[in-house]
Amino acid sequence: MNEHPSSPTQFVISHCIQKGGTEVPSNKDVTSLDWYCDGTLLATGSYDGYARIWTTDGRLASTLGQHKGPTVALKWNKNGNYILSARFDKTTIIWDASTSQCTQKFAFHSATALDVDWQSNVSFASCSTDQCIHVCKLGSDKPTKSFQGHTNEVNAIKWDPQGNLLASCSHDIVYSVSGQLLHSYKGTRGIFEVCWNSRGDKVGASAFDGSVNKKLVFMIRKRKSTP
Repeated sequence: MNEHPSSPTQFVISHCIQKGGTEVPSNKDVTSLDWYCDGTLLATGSYDGYARIWTTDGRLASTLGQHKGPTVALKWNKNGNYILSARFDKTTIIWDASTSQCTQKFAFHSATALDVDWQSNVSFASCSTDQCIHVCKLGSDKPTKSFQGHTNEVNAIKWDPQGNLLASCSHDIVYSVSGQLLHSYKGTRGIFEVCWNSRGDKVGASAFDGSVNKKLVFMIRKRKSTP
């Protein structure tokens, strides 16, 4: 522990697995992490197939069962009672954070699921290398909506703060909840991340050429109202 209160305290969290009854380092990449809503817990996903929950002092609180393949993305919902994960075996899973048990598995993609994002506390979107985006809801056995507009793998997705618009990227494409394509932008290189501002009227995107292109920041609401 750092003796100087004004200095930041640092922890190195080691991801381990059981092998022959012994705990050993997994030596696999940590692919994703997300804080619990009040900042008291940290969820991580790893190439070793496990999702884990940690306390702020670096202790392992729980392990959310092993995936059949790497966990590539995970997110807490706003209430903090569920964790959503995406994985290489084409599936997404909602986990009960209090019991560490699988609440529901969704298997609608035909290839690796790359990203997930909650729309509400019980509904979410997922994207995949199959070029598709599915919007799903806890308790439903089929997608509530599916978007097909990309011609390459969909790298990332993000709901606006109100949960009415969904930004996705391979190229930069913004959908309404109804499935209407509102805007698309094709950059010179692939796009791997998108984010909304707090008002939900602008989207930023970062590209594989190492830049955050200002041309990819645009007024969504204004474009939506333009005939």
